[in-house]
Amino acid sequence: MLQVGRALFRDNLVEDASQFFDIAVQQEPDSAEAVSCMGYAEHRCGDEDAAISTLRRALKLDPEYLEARIYLANVLYDKQEYEAALYHFEKTKPEDHWDELGIWRLMELKKAAYRLKDDDPDLAPWEARLEELNGDTDAIDELLAEVEATVLGEHEEQPDTRGQLELFGTLLAEMREQRAGASEHAVLTRNGDTYTGSWDEIVRALQEASSSMRGRPAFEFMLAESARILAQTGISISTESPEAFVRGSAEAGVLKILH
Repeated sequence: MLQVGRALFRDNLVEDASQFFDIAVQQEPDSAEAVSCMGYAEHRCGDEDAAISTLRRALKLDPEYLEARIYLANVLYDKQEYEAALYHFEKTKPEDHWDELGIWRLMELKKAAYRLKDDDPDLAPWEARLEELNGDTDAIDELLAEVEATVLGEHEEQPDTRGQLELFGTLLAEMREQRAGASEHAVLTRNGDTYTGSWDEIVRALQEASSSMRGRPAFEFMLAESARILAQTGISISTESPEAFVRGSAEAGVLKILH
């Protein structure tokens, strides 16, 4: 049931996936994986509070189920419950993460909570993991193929790793679709500069215009800029994706979206 549900989840058929997850929970109420999958579906359906409650229940069943803990930490971060998010992020190791977003969030929270400098040794293992994950577009496609092979059973993985790879596969598939269907947009900054291209390209252009952030990963630029705007305006800007970041910046009055 779980495998069918995960396959539907990867294809963004969340409601159908939820039905299989529900059956799996009924069959194995003490399964942290089954309960976690319900939480993932609740989150994708927009019910963050239910997702948080469900994921916490899964972690009570199995505190070592890291897939659920990382997912929960990210949901809490999105709700701006930063202390709770850091609590869960700090219960993970660099090798437990398969995407950059959670690592960037963990590092930013640690810097803020413990007043760490960018070169603090405590951040070094996380930066090393980022370097491992920060490949080019072709590497993303190769990893997606590997994920798909894993899901089909061509490789043997531990249950927790396989599950996280499947969810990461969903993220990669969405990234690939976004790249394929990216349309051109245009924004106007307060300085009168105009940038055009996809949301990713616009964020890169904004980053290049910032002398202190040139050459750094895009996630780092969005996190730093979001923190700066929050301090100036009191408005929180999402860094979940380049599009969310640009639209949030427009709502904060930092720039204007022309089209």
